[in-house]
Amino acid sequence: MQPIVQQALKKIIRSQPNSANWAAKAFQDTSRKSRLTEARRRDLIRQESQIGAKLFGEIPKGHKREFFCLDSHTWVWHESWSESLSGDKKTQTVRYEVRDNGILKSVNGHDYAWVAEEEAQNLAHAAILYHQYVLSSVYGKKIKQTDSDENNQPPHLTLIQE
Repeated sequence: MQPIVQQALKKIIRSQPNSANWAAKAFQDTSRKSRLTEARRRDLIRQESQIGAKLFGEIPKGHKREFFCLDSHTWVWHESWSESLSGDKKTQTVRYEVRDNGILKSVNGHDYAWVAEEEAQNLAHAAILYHQYVLSSVYGKKIKQTDSDENNQPPHLTLIQE
């Protein structure tokens, strides 16, 4: 595996404990799943998705975008829109599966393929920013930003213990 992909994987994996999966576990009743718990989990993912959608710039008029962490190794990007001339509805769903040996990507349910270095790096940056905003906006956690490393990487975040 190429070094850039390895670095991207480490960044994504390092940010994982604070995902929707972590939040779901916090609300899950170990003896039984209640409807309220599942509803709360879906609501948390929806809130996270709204924040994730804004990480990639302005959402074009008529588009709906979502980006969220589904579980400890699955990231989802979904976008839907209407074609301006024909009015046809279009959708695109990209599912990323983070593995120890790389990142797999499936577009619209087609076969998985390994992502290129640049895309792995972009996903890692998005994961870090996603967790920064989600932790503070959805879960009310205080975070402390540390200096960026010398390789022009985004800042790493540390939770402030209360």
